Amino acid sequence: MWGIVQRGPQRSSSWWRRRARYMLSLMEKKAVYIRSYQNERDAFARIVELPEEVFSEFERALKSLIYQYSTTDYENRFVTGAAVELLVKCLLELAFINVDAVGGDTPGIDLASKDLRISVKAQFGSFSDVRLRNIMGSNETSTIDTDGEWTEATLMILPGIGLVYGDPEFKNLARGLYWSKDALILRKKAILEHSQLNPNLVRRLIVPQNDGKVRKVASTSVVATLLSDPQFPLLQKAFLRRDRSDSKIGRIKELKSLRETGEIDQEEYEQLRSEALQD
Repeated sequence: MWGIVQRGPQRSSSWWRRRARYMLSLMEKKAVYIRSYQNERDAFARIVELPEEVFSEFERALKSLIYQYSTTDYENRFVTGAAVELLVKCLLELAFINVDAVGGDTPGIDLASKDLRISVKAQFGSFSDVRLRNIMGSNETSTIDTDGEWTEATLMILPGIGLVYGDPEFKNLARGLYWSKDALILRKKAILEHSQLNPNLVRRLIVPQNDGKVRKVASTSVVATLLSDPQFPLLQKAFLRRDRSDSKIGRIKELKSLRETGEIDQEEYEQLRSEALQD
């Protein structure tokens, strides 16, 4: 004898369409990435404990970097960013924490080891909102929702403050996230609040200000190193001749600027200009 098959309530076609859209939205929703940041916090604590002489050198290195390779030049911005990452790597190494510089091939991460992943951000102008992730030229579409978009511990070098550690588990920072047209941004206000609430996550430093004068361009230094090889005598001769000319022009422009601001008088200007032309 055949049993009676019990059927559920009849559903309309519109109900099934709504159901399908709901299930699709669940499949497409980006999963929120959750992990512990204790290793990164411990690493920053060890950096803070380094001797004062280490941070004095670090400050001087930053100042020399920005003085020589002004970020006013767009090319220099990429190179100084990578250089700052290596200087922070030095701090970690001095704290006996071994990391690799991976910013060139790992999106969103600059320094990493088996147990650490750190992003480094630096500003050398006025303190402003911090760009955590650029999406220029990518296939990402910026939305209002920022949940799960910031996933890496971040060490920020900020004017007027110094080193500041932050990660997505700090709710006051997470609330300060927003999307611009081409980047994920962390508000300055949120960073200031975070610094005040967590003084242990701040190491005060003097961060140099970019003075806007381009004294060197990174590619020039690369070519100078390349052509120092004896196998390029003719190219080196041509390059050094142009380099000497550029140096004289740059020096004279700098002297004119000093004269115009009153830092040197006309007599000093003429003397220094004569010396520059003779070098």
